[in-house]
Amino acid sequence: MMNFSKPICMLFLLVGLFSLTSLWQTSHAMQRNEINNRVSSYADYGKGHLPQKQTIPTDTPTPVLERPLLVIKDYRIDKVNPKPLEQFTLFMTLENVGVLDADYIQVVFPAEKFYPLVNGGVPVIEQIPVGGKKKVRQMMQVSPNTVGINTMAIQIRYIGSDGASYSDTFTLKIDTGWYYWTLTPTPSPTSQDLPQLIIESYAAEPAILEPGTIFNLSVRIRNIGLGSASNVLMVFGGASRSDQGMTSSDESLKIFSLVNSSNVKPVADMRSGDMATIVQPFIVNTNTRTGAQNLPISFMYTTEQKTKMVDNQIISLQVFVKPKIAISFYEPFTPGVNRPVKIPLMITNIGSNTVQLGKISLQGVNWEIDSVSEFVGKLESGDVWQTAREIMGTPKSIGDFPIKISVHYTDDFGQPQQLEETIPVTIMEDVPIVNTPAGVAPPGNVNELTQEDFWSVPLRFIMGVLGLGSGKNNSPDVIPTSQSSDQPGIPLEMPTFVPK
Repeated sequence: MMNFSKPICMLFLLVGLFSLTSLWQTSHAMQRNEINNRVSSYADYGKGHLPQKQTIPTDTPTPVLERPLLVIKDYRIDKVNPKPLEQFTLFMTLENVGVLDADYIQVVFPAEKFYPLVNGGVPVIEQIPVGGKKKVRQMMQVSPNTVGINTMAIQIRYIGSDGASYSDTFTLKIDTGWYYWTLTPTPSPTSQDLPQLIIESYAAEPAILEPGTIFNLSVRIRNIGLGSASNVLMVFGGASRSDQGMTSSDESLKIFSLVNSSNVKPVADMRSGDMATIVQPFIVNTNTRTGAQNLPISFMYTTEQKTKMVDNQIISLQVFVKPKIAISFYEPFTPGVNRPVKIPLMITNIGSNTVQLGKISLQGVNWEIDSVSEFVGKLESGDVWQTAREIMGTPKSIGDFPIKISVHYTDDFGQPQQLEETIPVTIMEDVPIVNTPAGVAPPGNVNELTQEDFWSVPLRFIMGVLGLGSGKNNSPDVIPTSQSSDQPGIPLEMPTFVPK
């Protein structure tokens, strides 16, 4: 009996392999068609949706500002976590990162959470050039209720070499730490009970000070301490206390001298938080130079513990020195109406210092004056400047119509200023000048030029008796003298009479 099991198994195996091969080929063909279809659809889609060329925007260069720019490069304090009412010193470094020099810099410290103790809270720096640095040192005191992390807004004001004013504000962070107090039945006096007098603000009236100016200085004082101050004295020029008493110096009063008063002013007793205002007249000495001039001020008082104290502070006042010049005419000036005439302008430096003057301008009512574009320039003491070209003006009516001359200049603080002078001018009627040739009598009756004196009438009477004729000589030979026609404007000389 034959065994068919092996052939049948082989047949089924071959049929299975063929089926698997056909299935794989069919699946492979379907995948290939799907890929081709996707590629074709992507190609069709890309025809209208290819990414376009993009232009990458470039940053436009920021124009460099033609100005000074002061920044606080760094700052620190000399104490860690100062306590309320404790004094500390703030150190700062200012740097000019601009392209112009910075002049007359004022650093303004606010009297809010931290009180400035000297110079009124406004230290002044004369100049910081481009790229330069300056150190600022300011003594301060923590206010009674200031704890933790606090900020202080500092304003820096200055003038650029271009003459413009600038102001920037910076915020500093100062950590005072945290402190707590407990009440005790019998508190003992501590340093927190001491008074502290500061200059909160000050002002001069008038604000513009010049050599020889008399002004009123108003100073506002505040007691920022916790204790009361009695027997308060305010000493202009600064003072110190010794075993022999009070000592003051007049060295600082050579610039600002007091008027009708001594340099010691009594102030009322001041409790904690009290404020007082002192007004004192001063005069600026005549030899003072342009700039920010310091005036030391001291407060001398007695505490509740009968301790004598002295607080020294400094304020700064700005003094301007204007050029001393004389504006006039260098020749007689008698214009006629509606006739163009040269204005003979002259400027003289009558001061002892060299001055640098700028453009001049002229104007006047009932005048038509040519525009002037001349610069005066540098004038040493005693130098005289005259205009290099003729400045023509035409008066339009008869009468007194002055001419106002303005001379522009820049002061030592970089601020544009001008000096003005008004010169009176009388406009006359324009009378035409008649030039008479030599040997010809001028128009009119010549006899009008002669007058009979007291003896002429008796003389004619005697001549009549003698038969020599007593009538007037009505037709003398007159030979007038005249200037040549090339010298207009010079009046005729008196005629010369020749007897017959």
